[in-house]
Amino acid sequence: MSSRYFIKKRSLNNDELCNLDCPYKSEFYKLLSETEQISNAIELLSKVNRLIINTEDENILIHEVCNKITEGNLYNFSAVFYFNESDDQYILAASSDYSIRNSELLITLFNEKDLLKAIRKNKSLLITTNNSEQNNLINSELNKCDICLILCLPLIDNSDSAFGVLVITNNSKKEFLDEEILVLEDLAYDLGIAINRIRLKEQQKEITDSLQLTETRFKLLSDFSTDIVSI
Repeated sequence: MSSRYFIKKRSLNNDELCNLDCPYKSEFYKLLSETEQISNAIELLSKVNRLIINTEDENILIHEVCNKITEGNLYNFSAVFYFNESDDQYILAASSDYSIRNSELLITLFNEKDLLKAIRKNKSLLITTNNSEQNNLINSELNKCDICLILCLPLIDNSDSAFGVLVITNNSKKEFLDEEILVLEDLAYDLGIAINRIRLKEQQKEITDSLQLTETRFKLLSDFSTDIVSI
């Protein structure tokens, strides 16, 4: 487990727990809930890394990761968006939701100029739709979809530039913890590395296939030239 994750702990035996006054009981159960929330995020990271190891197709990988993130109602929505350099906008690559509505709303929100620049700075961004200064109509629609907290995690390429963003959302009843965000940042980093590895492997295969085709054509041409000389 990474040393970046610090889970708050408090030692209490059963007698102490039973004799706690209400304020202390409330504090204890809050810490217990936070610890469970961080532990769930770490377990999710482990599951995603297993997916990364066993998946060689980019499209399958990003869809499986989005589904894994929302599995068991851990988070209520997840999506991967890629940045389209030609249009200077984000496009949907994968989503955990069978409905495209959430993705359309998020794309509209992300492509607001100020927010677009913020996401492209290679830093995680937490958006609270209730307090956001962005498009109020979009925020209202997102709230109707039970999306109140939007965590944007950059997907980094080999040149340390953000080529996309992994989005994870929560409702108003569940806030993102600082330690939890650290774990999810690692998840997004690992996913970005995996996508780049798959793309590099595909590029190498294309180069190899192209070289083999050129070699075959050259051999045919050489054989044909030899036949002409023989005649």
